[in-house]
Amino acid sequence: MTGEINKKANAEPSKKLTLDGAKRYAVEVFKLATGAGQALKKLAEDQLPRIILKEDPQPEEKDLEKNMKSVSLAYSLESGQALLDSIESKYGGFALQFKKELEEEFRCKKPSEKALVDQIVNAHIRKITYSKQMDICKAPKYLSHENIALLNFYSREIDRAHRQFISALEVLKFMKQPKLNVNIKTNNAFVGENQQFNNTHNQKDENNKPK
Repeated sequence: MTGEINKKANAEPSKKLTLDGAKRYAVEVFKLATGAGQALKKLAEDQLPRIILKEDPQPEEKDLEKNMKSVSLAYSLESGQALLDSIESKYGGFALQFKKELEEEFRCKKPSEKALVDQIVNAHIRKITYSKQMDICKAPKYLSHENIALLNFYSREIDRAHRQFISALEVLKFMKQPKLNVNIKTNNAFVGENQQFNNTHNQKDENNKPK
């Protein structure tokens, strides 16, 4: 009987976790168990040190490329990998440069801001891509009924991409605007853009009083 009690006591942890602590631990383990987590761990602990230190043997090229791609995709807001996967490969260099310049222009630090930059770049490149395809279809030898329908399709997609470009750009501009601090010293005031309307009724009454 005593042996069973001791066995049960030894099986129980000496210190229990809080629910929040257990949740955080489970989430971290889950993230590490994903392809990106395992790939990042292998790169950090094995593959990249061997490359940097030029050790022999070197990591297998396919395995290294797979892990690099997995990590790059997981951190796409920084690397631009997801953005590159969404457009034609020939626009890759332009997309990354445009993304970099927009993030510098608007001083993008937050994930939401960087995601909007990706949307802006994607929409702009889609507009360019469809415009190029539309230009090819305009050649006289291609003006069949099918191609006229295709031209209409490209035209709609160009307009849609342009609207998405403008919409995402305006949202980003709005997010980066400085906060408006208004100090109102009267009980009756109407604040508009770049102007203020105060209630002057009481002031007029004072001016109309007989002296």
